[in-house]
Amino acid sequence: MSSPILGVEDIIKSFEKLNPLEHEMINYWHYFRFNENPVIALYIPRIHMYNEVSPFDYEYLFRIVSVIKTLNSLRLRIGNPPIDVYLSTRLALLPEKFHSKLPCLVLEPTNYNFSVVHKGEALIKAMLKLKFPFISSNLWDQELLLDTIQKVIWGTISLQHKYYPVSRGQDIIVRDIFLLGAPVFSLKELQIENDYIHLSFKVVFPPEITENHLIEKFLENIENTYYDLSSIETNIIVDAARVIPDKKIHVIAEEAFREIYLREPEYEWFPFPTVFNVLSKNNKEILAIGPHSHINLTKKEEINISEIEEDKDLDKFVQFISRLILKLV
Repeated sequence: MSSPILGVEDIIKSFEKLNPLEHEMINYWHYFRFNENPVIALYIPRIHMYNEVSPFDYEYLFRIVSVIKTLNSLRLRIGNPPIDVYLSTRLALLPEKFHSKLPCLVLEPTNYNFSVVHKGEALIKAMLKLKFPFISSNLWDQELLLDTIQKVIWGTISLQHKYYPVSRGQDIIVRDIFLLGAPVFSLKELQIENDYIHLSFKVVFPPEITENHLIEKFLENIENTYYDLSSIETNIIVDAARVIPDKKIHVIAEEAFREIYLREPEYEWFPFPTVFNVLSKNNKEILAIGPHSHINLTKKEEINISEIEEDKDLDKFVQFISRLILKLV
């Protein structure tokens, strides 16, 4: 693996060189089996929509290299590694056929924190109706319309939480700490049609938030405006996920982490849904962890595998995964 990985095909070839017993691809997800009796499933999701490797895929390739090095390391020690690997080459829905019932380790950019809680994702669509006839040629009506729209949108996307200090103006470090517990709205669509405004928002929300909470949050921002609510609908795209970290994989992972990193692992919520949300519905033996942060993605115009192999964090992460798997065998 001394040469650069130049594209998706090179990634797949890197795994095929390890002589998997099986290789199947469905909906941009690749499944590799390396042992007839696997004890764990490793998932490497991609969080970008790009078709090819992008300048923002350093973390993604880091996770891939760490799994390949883990497979090679275990092969030298115990023969065919008892691992199933599921790899996505772009952001895509995991096929039901690839929902493993084995203990699962989802490799994501958690900055080496353990994660057993992932936010869900919803879509809110609303239609507002002006309370008085709108005259498009009237400059005052135009200004009033735009001012009201701005207030509704700004109020909706402004971060608020019942307990956490996440509003603008808070200390940035404190805000980042508590931000993961707050629902986050982002404007997806805005359309003005005569006396009506059509709005849609994408929302990522923590487990305790319900559809009613999301609607109430939006309705707060149209009170005392010149608009009435004509209609509103919510669509939960992905449910939020929460797993109690009391299963065997959590205990073993904590042990392996202490042995390799010489400190206690820290648990943190993940700020958007991933394959973890889908798998954890029917499999509670699951944990997410990975190098680097989902916030500050590394940008490199050219990503060379030799550079990743020289990353000071790679060896320890490979040791951690290997130690965890050996404890399961």
